[in-house]
Amino acid sequence: MAIPARNKCDGHAAKAVGVFNSTKSGEEGKIVKIQDAEWTTVGQMWWAFVWRVVVIGTLIGLVVGFIFGFLGAIMGNTAMGQMMGMGFSMLLNLPVSIWAYRAALTKRFDGYQLALVAE
Repeated sequence: MAIPARNKCDGHAAKAVGVFNSTKSGEEGKIVKIQDAEWTTVGQMWWAFVWRVVVIGTLIGLVVGFIFGFLGAIMGNTAMGQMMGMGFSMLLNLPVSIWAYRAALTKRFDGYQLALVAE
């Protein structure tokens, strides 16, 4: 359900876009406010994800590229080594991006935190 009023959350103006009453059997319900974040906060959330993917992905790419480039040079087919290195680097970067997304979920940003809320 939408709440049209503007609220203050830790000194930052944020428009509340939903309120959920989360209850589990045997537990007391908690009110969770879902709010629109400021663009600077969204930028911080995005950066928390991106820098992890770039740093770890680059390191994986360098190691895998070196290994397959070396093997390709030994076998006399450097093009195949390059293609195999690129393919395996992309494959290995998929779990890296999932890890980075999960790591970003644990951080706090200007009074906000990314969260998964069951409906």
